[in-house]
Amino acid sequence: SMTLVVRNGHPLLADPQAHEHIENYPLVLPLAGTTIRKYADSLFVQHGISPPRQRLETLSLILSRRYVQGSQAIWVAPFDAVRQDLNRGDLFELELGIREPGGSVGLCSNPALTMSMAAQWCVEVLREVGAEYREGSYP
Repeated sequence: SMTLVVRNGHPLLADPQAHEHIENYPLVLPLAGTTIRKYADSLFVQHGISPPRQRLETLSLILSRRYVQGSQAIWVAPFDAVRQDLNRGDLFELELGIREPGGSVGLCSNPALTMSMAAQWCVEVLREVGAEYREGSYP
């Protein structure tokens, strides 16, 4: 699912009308044309929020995280990408009752080409970690 997160001390965390003031802050969004961006855009439409004009469009979690932690920006983020940040108190979810369902993540490969042994091992580890995550035993 998608959520809105900000740094500790962000003015919207103490604003009872935060929903109406989101447009006054910079926004970090996934790149236009991506599936995850469609979820982010629908979040704003469904909740009647005017998206801010000032925005950073990126798929980089590292860039998004650093930008939000050092600014007044709001990050429209996949919940799973910020779960640990939220648990540690590095980022805070805006309590607006907004959490938009997100899409799934997967691996793509060309069935006509043999996958290298290293790639096969990597895929197996990703599947193991994914199974642990679904079961709630990771991280």
